[in-house]
Amino acid sequence: MLSVLIHPLTANQRQDHDNRAGWLGTPWPIYLEVLPRQGDIPLQYSELGLGWSTSPKQEISYEERRRRGAEVEALLANNPQAAPAPQD
Repeated sequence: MLSVLIHPLTANQRQDHDNRAGWLGTPWPIYLEVLPRQGDIPLQYSELGLGWSTSPKQEISYEERRRRGAEVEALLANNPQAAPAPQD
């Protein structure tokens, strides 16, 4: 069985993974003490040069993130299994 944790990305990662989260499937314990209570809002998708694993040297602008996101959307536009991108 697959278990998936869904949560927002805010500056309080501990709350994001605790009381702001929802599970699809069986919940698993999360070791919240390793997550920061305050900090920068994490970005995701290191393959796009984004996310907590990205070094500050690799950080890109909001405009560049939107451009890369548009490229991914264009690649998936004709894929019937892809979920539609949220509208602004």
